[in-house]
Amino acid sequence: MCLNALEPALISMGLMTPGQSITAETLAEGISCDVTLVTVGARRFCVKQALAKMRGGVEWRAPAERSHAEVAWMKLVGGLDPDWMPRVLG
Repeated sequence: MCLNALEPALISMGLMTPGQSITAETLAEGISCDVTLVTVGARRFCVKQALAKMRGGVEWRAPAERSHAEVAWMKLVGGLDPDWMPRVLG
């Protein structure tokens, strides 16, 4: 995940302020998403970004907005028991 694209998104979600130091380390390049470990100051969290086109030899496209349904599911299940899901930050 490109820091140039990541920083404005994190700022808009209130997860960092302009000028803060940030590092990003790719944890996984999945078939349908990227997962990045982000460090902003003393905070560490993961960012998952849905891909519009699946990696690999198969032609498969899906709207990246599908991640909104995943977030809704994580919030629903986390509301039942916070130990079942990671907390959604943004």
